[in-house]
Amino acid sequence: MKLEEIEIEPELRKFVIGKNGQSLKKIKTDFDVDVFFPFDDDTHTSILLAGEKSKVHAAREFINKLTKEMVIIFLFYFLFFVFLKISSISI
Repeated sequence: MKLEEIEIEPELRKFVIGKNGQSLKKIKTDFDVDVFFPFDDDTHTSILLAGEKSKVHAAREFINKLTKEMVIIFLFYFLFFVFLKISSISI
């Protein structure tokens, strides 16, 4: 069994868990790994994956991709709304 820590900012944990725990269930089922989160402690920025080495690696890659996509989406929306705000300002 392999244990691996993944650095995930506390703000991004909700995306790993997903709505009603759907993303977390998918990770556990599809990759056959256990996922452990710190107890409501925003000072710890990592989660722990446990399982077979290859499955832990695949789950880590999936989680990294998922969180990167969420950051890109939020950045896009942020820039979009900033642009709308700027474009609505009359000089």
